[in-house]
Amino acid sequence: MLNSKRKIRLRKRREYWFRRSIEVAKKEAERIDLTLFLHHATARAVLVSDDEDEETAVWLPLSQITVTETKAENVFIYSVPEWLAKKAGLI
Repeated sequence: MLNSKRKIRLRKRREYWFRRSIEVAKKEAERIDLTLFLHHATARAVLVSDDEDEETAVWLPLSQITVTETKAENVFIYSVPEWLAKKAGLI
């Protein structure tokens, strides 16, 4: 009896983590590319804006974005999760 209860608990736990991994994958799949001006960079984040005004700039964590260089000075293409772009007010 105890063994079957444990199996049920383990199955529920596996199902939870499977559903959770699908949710995370969906969030990661919803990425957008933004061309932004770089104001400042640290080892963990970048301060960027869609115009050159530093007062409207927002911090984006490097762990959540990918960066592509452009030919323009201090202008980069950032691939950002849609939820993060909305939260930062970039879209």
